[in-house]
This record gives sequence, C-alpha cells and structure tokens, in this order.
Amino acid sequence: DIGKLVDERLESAQHKIESNGINMLQSWQTTATNLARVLSDRRLAKIEKEEDIARVAVKFPSGAEMVFRRSGEVWTIKHPSGRKANGGAIASLLTMLKDLEHEGEAKEEPRDFEKFRARVSLEDKSGKKFGPITFARGETKDWRFVKEGKGAKVLRVKKSQIGPNLPGSADALLEEKKKKAES
Repeated sequence: DIGKLVDERLESAQHKIESNGINMLQSWQTTATNLARVLSDRRLAKIEKEEDIARVAVKFPSGAEMVFRRSGEVWTIKHPSGRKANGGAIASLLTMLKDLEHEGEAKEEPRDFEKFRARVSLEDKSGKKFGPITFARGETKDWRFVKEGKGAKVLRVKKSQIGPNLPGSADALLEEKKKKAES
C-alpha cells in the first residue's frame, strides 16, 4: 500500500532530522563547554603534564639565577655549575605552578615587584615557554601577588595554593652539601 510506504518514509525522515538535530545540539554544547573552560582558565602556567617541562629558570632578588634541565626523571643544574639540583624541591615547585590559579586582578595596593620574591620561567620539551611568573615581595593575610609576563597586570593568588613550594633562596633548590665525617 502506497500510503503506508509514504508514512514509513516520512517517519524515517523525521527520525533522521531529530537525530541530526540532537547531534548538532550536542556538538554545540561541547564547543560551548570547551570555550568556557578556555576563557575561564585562570592557571598562570598552562602546563598539562609536569613531566613535559624540560627547563626551569628561577631568579631571586639577590641576583642569583638558577637554571635546571630535565634528563629523564633527574634534574641537573646548568647554571651555576658545581652543585647538585634538589629534584624534590623542583618537582614541588612545578606541581604548585601547574595548579596555581589567579583570582583576578589585585585591587589591593601594588606590591614590591622590584625586590620580588622569585621569578620563574619554564620551557617544555617542544620549546614552548611559560612565564616569567614573578612573585612579589609583600602579601596580605590571604593573598600573594604575581605578574605573568613582563609589564603584566598584578594578579592575586591564594597563599594556601603556594604554601612552602616557592623557594625563598637559591639554596632551597640545591641538594644540601654533605657534611664531612668526623674523624
């Protein structure tokens, strides 16, 4: 019967239209979700995996600058030479930087970026650079202040996110010298 055949074809066409419409809607929702994630990403160093970082440079207000390179799981010091890198301290610094999110532009008085606490630059295996991220001297009860890049806005980060992972001196990134055995 031709009427029945037309009804079946019409029903099939409606199903395809509904199915395609649902697929398009799902695709748009996924795109919107991804866009929102990108636009709201407040991470300072957009590191996906810590193991992808191949170089870490940390500068201190004293003028001391430390440069470390990853060789497999081991961090070696490139500058200055003569000491061993504290891999645990570098790993803690990277973990903190990977997870560090700003909470918007600082409304508080500008902090001391001339005598900063530390300035950290990273480079991944492909040569992509992150930073420098400069941590200001001075803080409030709950906040530390940072700049990402040169001449950037002053951003607030929660002190609790940084914890003890930001080195206060170059020595914090070096293995302690072994004490000579007493004779």
